[in-house]
This record gives sequence, C-alpha cells and structure tokens, in this order.
Amino acid sequence: MGKLQRLKNVLIWNRQSEQQSSKTSLGCDPGNGFGAKTLLRSSSRKGVISDDRDPFHILNGVQILTRYCEVERPYFSAFLEHYASLGVKHIHVCVQSDSDASDLDSLPSPEALQVYVHRIHAYLDPSAAIKTFNLKKIAEIEDFTMMVDCDEYFEPLRKNLPMRRLFETFPNINQFFIPWLMKPIVFPGDEHRDGFWGHTGKPIVRSSAMLCVKNDHSFTAKQTNNEIRETSAPCGIFGFAIVHYWSRSMKDCLLKVFNNRFVDAKSSDLAEALRIIRSGGIPVRMRLLAYLYIQDGFINLPSAPISRFDSNVEKILLSHHLSQEEEEICKNTFKQYCLRLKAYQHSLPLYPTASLKSLAKTLPVK
Repeated sequence: MGKLQRLKNVLIWNRQSEQQSSKTSLGCDPGNGFGAKTLLRSSSRKGVISDDRDPFHILNGVQILTRYCEVERPYFSAFLEHYASLGVKHIHVCVQSDSDASDLDSLPSPEALQVYVHRIHAYLDPSAAIKTFNLKKIAEIEDFTMMVDCDEYFEPLRKNLPMRRLFETFPNINQFFIPWLMKPIVFPGDEHRDGFWGHTGKPIVRSSAMLCVKNDHSFTAKQTNNEIRETSAPCGIFGFAIVHYWSRSMKDCLLKVFNNRFVDAKSSDLAEALRIIRSGGIPVRMRLLAYLYIQDGFINLPSAPISRFDSNVEKILLSHHLSQEEEEICKNTFKQYCLRLKAYQHSLPLYPTASLKSLAKTLPVK
C-alpha cells in the first residue's frame, strides 16, 4: 500500500472515530477521566457564574433519602448536622422496624431540619427493601433528591457552585452521579489522613423525574426527550464528591460485622464471625477494610466528624457482641493483617480495578 493511500485510510478512520464518539452516551464518554467530556457542552448558559459562595447554599433545594438501623445510632446526629450545614431542610429516613423508628424519635436533630420516618418492608434485606419505597410520597417536597447512607458525607470541593445551578446548566440531565472519595477511619488520628477516589458513587435526581430506586447507587429517572440517549451523567468534574467513611472506627466496623442485614459478600461469614475472631482469624469485612486501609491517600479532605460521634453509645452497642478483651484481639489481628497485606501490596489488585465481591474471595484469610 502506498504512503498516500495509507494517509487517506488514517484520515477516514479518524473521521469515523469522531462521528462515533459524538454518538457516545454522556455516561460513557472517557474523554477527561471522569467520563464527562460531552457534559461540558451545554446549550444553556445558566449557572455559569455563581454568587452563592456560602456553603449553606450548596444543597439548597435538595432533600436526602437514607436508611437507618440501630448500629447507626452513635453516628446519626453528626450525619444530620452535616447535611443541615449544607442547606438541606428535609431528610427522609427509611426504617424496617418499630424500634428503629422509636430510636429516631429520641435522637436530636438540627432545628431547621425536618426528619421524616418511613417504614419499608422488614422481611427484605435493606437493598431490596428500599427499592419498594414509593418516591411519589416525597417528589413534591424539594426539587432534587439525593440518596446516601449514613457514612456518606457530600463534600463540595468547589465551594461556590450550588447543586441547583448545575441542573440549570444542563436542563436535559435528570440525574447526576457523585463519585466516592474513600476515607476509612480505624484508629484515633485517622480522621486527618488523606482520601482517595472510590469505585462507585451515589445519585442526585430531579425529584419530578424520579420513578423508582433502581439500586443502592441510582434512581430510575424519566427520559427528557427522544433525542437524548442518556439523561444521567457524572458530575465529579465540577468538584462534587461524597466522602465515604467505609469505617468510622474499629467499633463501627465490628458493629457492621455482627449486624449487617445486607445479603452480600461482606457479610458471608456473619454467622461464624465470633468463632473466627476467637480463633485468631479475621472476618471478611475486616479483611476488606484492611485492603482499603493500606491504600495510599492522595486527596486532602476535611477532618472527619469523629468528634461528634457518640462513643459511649458505640461502646454499649458493641459490648452486646464482644468483650473488651475480644475487641483488643480484633485490633491486634487487624494490625497484623494490614502489615501482611502491605508487605506484598504490589501483587494485590490495583484499587479500584477489582470489585469488593471478588476481593472478598481472593484476599488471604489470615
């Protein structure tokens, strides 16, 4: 093949590639590392300049959908305070028992914050149960709805851009995905460690467009029109993130070991957890925490709200499962396990290329 012909073929291939990329959906565009190159192009100029520099306005018009169970009691008031400080006025809390509903009535909450308690099916695991929640009940209360768990803290890395304005700028987008920044806390002082990008995130949707909860990480949203392939898009490029405290302390991790109601890889040994600990082993959830804990942090984040957690309640709840001596055994076992993982970290899967489900099966048992 002659040089001129090869050049023509290259030009044709490049032109076809550009045409193909222009058809790529917003959520799959790899052009800038956040999958959102196309997102930068908007026909609307709304929201380009913002005068709302007070962090209180960042989540103005946004309501929160979350879940609650007993083991969240030490941390829930701090969770409420965080979202109230960003301008949230309404939080919808799904519970699966009368005792959890009573718990919420006894917990303090910020004066400006309205907390709604919703009962969802008790016989389903939390992931399945929240899918049954009727979003029509809350659709007209606020313009936007964000779904997060109690260990997930929205963090505006860019302090002068309200979430409302992003929706105004992209009128065809009904749902944005906010990426996780991981910051596992195990020991005192960890609240000052840097974080790192996580393997997934959480959604925020126009309340008028939400149809149902698709899964723990997304809503099913209405299509805006027939010409738009995707009405959901990532928004990390605009400086929005959710700091995910995969553990808020060693006690928090252990409480989840013994009380997790999710049917997933993290709780596959729940029934055997106490025997494993007493025999000097380490349960699956703690192995996964160790893998996350040894990752290098490279993003500076605000200190965790650890000072606002109720350590006394945390201690009481854990005493129902472990003695202080057994808790110390867990701490020492965890430290030794982290050292072992750190010694051959180069041979472990690169985070976040492997799913936690696969890691649960491949990480060493001891």
